[in-house]
Amino acid sequence: MMEAVKMFSAELKAKSIEIYTKFPSEDVFVMGDHPRLLQVVTNLLSNSIKFTSRSQTKKITLSMKVLSREDKFVTLEMSIKDSGVGMTPDEQKALFERFAQGSNKTYQEYGGSGLGLFICKGLVRLMDGQISLSSEKWQGTTFIFTIRCEAVDSNQKIDAKVGSGETGPSAKPIDFSKLKVLIVEDNLVNQKVLKRQLDSIGVESHIASNGLEAVQQFSKNKYDLVFMDVEMPVMDGLEATQTIRAQELANTSLGHTPIVGLSGNARQEHIDVARSVGMDDYVVKPYSKEAIYTTLSNYCKEKL
Repeated sequence: MMEAVKMFSAELKAKSIEIYTKFPSEDVFVMGDHPRLLQVVTNLLSNSIKFTSRSQTKKITLSMKVLSREDKFVTLEMSIKDSGVGMTPDEQKALFERFAQGSNKTYQEYGGSGLGLFICKGLVRLMDGQISLSSEKWQGTTFIFTIRCEAVDSNQKIDAKVGSGETGPSAKPIDFSKLKVLIVEDNLVNQKVLKRQLDSIGVESHIASNGLEAVQQFSKNKYDLVFMDVEMPVMDGLEATQTIRAQELANTSLGHTPIVGLSGNARQEHIDVARSVGMDDYVVKPYSKEAIYTTLSNYCKEKL
C-alpha cells in the first residue's frame, strides 16, 4: 500500500490532502499477486484523491489488518477511507458495474470512464477476495476489500519475477525472437522508429494507430507485451488499457499482458494516472534503445 502512496505523493502534496496509515504492529509475511494488488490500491486511492480534493476536510486513511489465518493461508483486509463528497444510496447501487458512474453529474464534474471500480472488483475476485463500500453523502467513502495470500516464513527467500534482469559484461545475450509485441502509436515516425528497434533484435511486432485498433488487435492476437502511447485520437491509451484489462477479467485464460505507457509527459501525476488504469510501467519519450530492451527483458522473462 505504501508503494501506491509514494506514487501519488506529489499529487497529495499539491492538493493538500493528509494521508494516514494503520498497519499491524507485527510483521506479516505473505506471498500474493503484487501487480494486481497494486492496481487495486492505486485505482481506489486515485478515486479517493479525486473526490477529496474539493472537500473542506482533506484526509485519506489507508488501513490493513489480518482478518484470519487458516492452514498455510492468510486473509488480509485493506481499506481506504476518505473525507470526500461521499455518495447517496442510489449512487452506490451500480458502482461496481462496467462503465458505471455515481451519476451523470459525477461524470461531468470529475470525469473518468467508470471502468476502474469494475476492474477492481474483478481483480479482487481473482485474489480470492471481496470488495465493498460504505458511504454517506458529504461524509466521505470507505472502500474495504480482502485478499487471500499464502503465508511464508520470514526467512524464506522469494524471487521477484520482475526487474531483476542481469546486466553488465558477464550477462548472457538475450534471445528476443520468441516475443510478439503490439506497438500502439499514432505518430508514423514513432511507429517506424520503435518497430525498427524491435526488428533489430528479432521481435515480431504489430502496429495499431490508436487505442480502438489496439483493443481490436488484442482480442485477436496473443501478445507478450504492449507498448501503448498515452495520447491518441479515437481512443487514448488510458481508455484502451482499461478496456484490455476488462477483457482479461472477462476471460481469465488471457492472463495478464504487460502494458507499458509511452508519453512525452514526465510529470509524476501523469505517470500515477497511467499506473492507476492498469499500465505496468511508463517510459518517457524520447526513449533509448536500452530502455526498450530493458523493459522487454524485465517483463517478458518467462519467454526469454
